[in-house]
Amino acid sequence: MYLRLLQVGFLRIILGGGYRLLIFAVLFLMTMWLPYLLSYFPGGIFSDTVDSIDMALYKNELDNHNPILYTLVWRFIFWIAGTFSGKTEYAGLNLFTVVQTFVCAFVLSYFLFQCYRWGCNKLFIYLCLLVFSVFSLYPFYGISLWKDTPFSIMTFVFSVFLYYLFRNSPERISAWQLVIYCIGSVFIIFSRNNGIYVAAFYFVTVTFILFIMRRKNIAIKIGIASAAMLAVSGIIQGPVYDSLGYDINSHTESLGIPMQQVAYIISTDGKLTEDDIDEISNLMPLEKWRELYDPTVADYIKFSGDFNREYMENNSGKFLKTYVHIVLNNPVKAVKAYMLSTIGFWNVFENSGASYICNYNYPNADYVMSDYFEYYFKYSFRNMVEPKKYISAAIFVWIMLGTVCICLAEHNYSGLICVMPTMGLWLSVMLAVPLSYSLRYVYSLFLCVPLYLIVCIDCFRKQV
Repeated sequence: MYLRLLQVGFLRIILGGGYRLLIFAVLFLMTMWLPYLLSYFPGGIFSDTVDSIDMALYKNELDNHNPILYTLVWRFIFWIAGTFSGKTEYAGLNLFTVVQTFVCAFVLSYFLFQCYRWGCNKLFIYLCLLVFSVFSLYPFYGISLWKDTPFSIMTFVFSVFLYYLFRNSPERISAWQLVIYCIGSVFIIFSRNNGIYVAAFYFVTVTFILFIMRRKNIAIKIGIASAAMLAVSGIIQGPVYDSLGYDINSHTESLGIPMQQVAYIISTDGKLTEDDIDEISNLMPLEKWRELYDPTVADYIKFSGDFNREYMENNSGKFLKTYVHIVLNNPVKAVKAYMLSTIGFWNVFENSGASYICNYNYPNADYVMSDYFEYYFKYSFRNMVEPKKYISAAIFVWIMLGTVCICLAEHNYSGLICVMPTMGLWLSVMLAVPLSYSLRYVYSLFLCVPLYLIVCIDCFRKQV
């Protein structure tokens, strides 16, 4: 009898109202992800994370190599940890990991809550919840302390919001909806350094799509708000950051692919004029270009002690002019170099563990990762969940592109709108990615897969 009552109560929690579903999903995910927290406590610390932590703790001066917003979030977490525990560093790390994991669980649960409100099939909702709980890429990014997790979560939330906003092709939007659109865009712009390019892309495309949908009034409001945000953000990240000394080595960071193409052409004995050689040698001797070139990563060149970063920052225009001249003289080699530099984001048969998850401490991190699960339970949960094979980021890219094609074929412009943020993200990565393989740069595409499925299902429903 008591077992029957327990079963009925359990089913009521699951099958009841949407808010009960939301609460249940959050608790369920946090319970299922708890072994990950215990096995990797206080979380994976990437080398860039250490820079943000040092700036947050006032050990180093602020700069925007890692987004200022991300560093300020760390500073706030450390302040909270110090206020309530009397300790700062490890308490802050622990708190950040728990908060980020909870946010991931809440966002995914809220997505399921929205699916419930949209009238999605309950089986689809429960299957999504099951996948969220057992597929390790979800909790692994929750416990990975790098800027890509908050950025990806924000991009996913914003994509869901766009679908919520335009799925029924409304005649108008409210002032509050426009405010939320602006706030979401601001977080995307300032939570990663390519965020402004992502936003610029969807600002233009969303406004254009709304005009195609004959939603002129909405398009004008969105267009004006977008232009204003882009202008203000550009001023802040440009002249304001420059005046405060935050914006360092910005040109070098954004020219990874051109440098990779030049290095490939040099290392394969491409055609170079004397002027080309002189300009390239100002940055680094030709033999070093050959020695340091790696088709999968530009960092060996950018961070080499032989590379003159100061010259690049002050003469980026000269470099770009020389780069164009070299590419025009070596078009086939330039294309090959580009394809190699971006191969992990278009070729589904290529994958790597590089930046796949952050499951260990990097050499510049003084913080120790502890496996409390094995310590207390005498069993290594890590060995069970550590990835043996890696999923290509390109799979999620092609799912996104397939969604775009289906929306265009079925004239589902409302669905197309919500794909634009991740489309802009992928395009920005294809233009300036420093690594050929790095799932973390496009992790938001992975998060958006269930949303893409809903959009495609909507297309086929309308077709019927």
